[in-house]
Amino acid sequence: MSSNNNNMDSLPMNGGNGTHSYSKNSTFQREASIIVKALIKEVIAEKLDTENISSTSNTLHIADLGCSQYFAAAVPGSFHARLFPKASLHIVHSSYALHWLSKVPEDIVNKDSPSWNKGKIYYTSASDEVASAYVAQFDRDVDEFLNAGAVEIVTAGLILLLTTAAADELCLSHIIQGWAHDAFGSSLMEKAKELKWTPSIYLCTLSAPMTWLGQWKEMDVLELRECN
Repeated sequence: MSSNNNNMDSLPMNGGNGTHSYSKNSTFQREASIIVKALIKEVIAEKLDTENISSTSNTLHIADLGCSQYFAAAVPGSFHARLFPKASLHIVHSSYALHWLSKVPEDIVNKDSPSWNKGKIYYTSASDEVASAYVAQFDRDVDEFLNAGAVEIVTAGLILLLTTAAADELCLSHIIQGWAHDAFGSSLMEKAKELKWTPSIYLCTLSAPMTWLGQWKEMDVLELRECN
C-alpha cells in the first residue's frame, strides 16, 4: 500500500467469500446487476452487429472493467486508461467503477489552494471549491476512459456502462454516502490515516451522463436509461 495520491497504488477489493470480502459486502451492486441483466441481453441481441463481427473473427472478445461479480483473467493497469490493443474488443462492460477516481484531486491536498479539504477524505459537506475539484477530476477520468474505449473497441462493438448517480436536486450530504461520511467522518479519517490511503469517490448527477456522452463524438450513443 502507498500514500501516493494515485489510486492505482491502492489495494484491490477483498477476494474470497469471507465476512469482509467484496462478495459479501456488495449487495447493492449485485442487485443492480440483476436488475439490468435482461436489459444488457436485450441491447446485445439488438445492437451488436454479429454479422459484421463474425466475418472478421470467430472469437468474441469481452472486457469487464471495474467492480464485477465475475472474474476470468486479469490485465494490469488502471481501467481509466488504455489496457488493450487497438480494435481488439467486441464488448466492454463496466459496472460500478466510474465513481472511483484515478487519483485524489491535487488541489484538495494543497493547503494553499481554495480547494484544500483540510485533511477530509470526502466532499459531501465541503465547500463549492472542493466539490468543483472532484468534478474536474471526474470529468478528466471519464474523458480518458471513453477515449480509451473508443480506441480499443472494434467497429460495430458495444460499450456497456452501469454507474451510480445522485438526483440533480439532492444535496450531496442527503444521499446515503454523504450521510454516512458526515455521521462517521472522524472515524473514517482516522482509519484512512492509519492505512495511509485516501479513497477518491465522486457520485455524478443523473444529468451528467447525458452531458459527457452527448459530447463524445468518437462513437454513437445507442441507449441511455435510468434504473431505480
